[in-house]
Amino acid sequence: MQFAYDSKYLEGPSSTAISVSMPMRPEPYSSLAASSFFDALLPEEGRRTALESMLHVDKHDPVGLLSKLNNETIGALVFETGEESPGSREDYLPVSEELFDALALHPGRVSARQNSATRLSLSGGMSKLGLYQDEVTGKWYEAVGSAPTNRIVKAGSADYPDQILNEALCLSVVSMLDIECADWTLLATNAGSSLLSLSRFDRVIPSQGAIYLAGKARPQRLHQEDFCQALGLQSWQKYEAATDDRHANMMVSLIAKASVNPFGERLQLLDYLTVNYLLGNCDGHLKNYSLVESLSDQTAHLSPMYDVCSTTVYPELDRRMGISISPHGLIDTVTQSSTHELVRWVGLPDAIAIPQIRNAVMGVLPAIEASRDKITHMGFPQVSKVADKILSDVRPRVDNLSTL
Repeated sequence: MQFAYDSKYLEGPSSTAISVSMPMRPEPYSSLAASSFFDALLPEEGRRTALESMLHVDKHDPVGLLSKLNNETIGALVFETGEESPGSREDYLPVSEELFDALALHPGRVSARQNSATRLSLSGGMSKLGLYQDEVTGKWYEAVGSAPTNRIVKAGSADYPDQILNEALCLSVVSMLDIECADWTLLATNAGSSLLSLSRFDRVIPSQGAIYLAGKARPQRLHQEDFCQALGLQSWQKYEAATDDRHANMMVSLIAKASVNPFGERLQLLDYLTVNYLLGNCDGHLKNYSLVESLSDQTAHLSPMYDVCSTTVYPELDRRMGISISPHGLIDTVTQSSTHELVRWVGLPDAIAIPQIRNAVMGVLPAIEASRDKITHMGFPQVSKVADKILSDVRPRVDNLSTL
């Protein structure tokens, strides 16, 4: 695999690089540099294996797989394969509620079948669909051709009970702490399992000049890349244990390089790291942090939080944090001293950072309780069991930092 910018693209006055790790230049990028970006657009783990088998693509051929899933990815890129040009065929076709029932019952099989049929690639390991929901009618549609989707619908794994309610509760807590996160709602199904519907923050309908497709406002794609892509790391390096570097330091350096508001985004990053610690999200790795462009001027900024789940309520999962905030990496080794050290890593003055951490510490337990009540009133009373487990799990970490 190689990647090079087209000479005419390089000359374009509004052209921008597709990645911080691959600035615009006439020389091609090596296989290692190219694969760190393009391979990260593809599904991971079991979802990827299922698609490779279904589409008859060799597991060592990411270009071959991407050529089969070329209509819609994370971010703003679509891919021409020689069969037809992107944008030559776009439409939205209705889907029935039976699709959601099937996804809840057979998440891996249904997501692989649907995504291969629509040639859509969504990164990550969870079973999910990319769909379009009409904001006026609430009706759901399949995106045909390279028509953009605007929502992602996720199904949980049977290996982790109540995974969807866990993530919904955690996202609600993040929002109640006044931290920006992906907009979400829960979908009930006849199969008994709930699904999580998330708005795509890399898709937006302009307030002026919106384009309509099949009578529906067509979203505009915003370019997005996760921190692995932006740092030029392979997807398997997303966990700190896989590298010799402190990922928090690397993230701060990237923000300083790529952001137009590095101080504000360091504060935002501190919020993200703090709430992941408090909620017990040890899966908050580099691919769960992203840069997304602004609609107005194409500048990069830190994306809202996403993929937030309390992993420590599942005893079988590793308690080593994806991005450590203690020298030993384990969530149970975080101390007040290591929290002060984190503030220094992020490059913030104590007078600003410590009160911000205290606000999260004092607010997280009430936010869990309020989120439990909110989701119960949405029609999902089984969330109480999930909330009780998370409350019990979070309290020791609140106590740990209560006198910070």
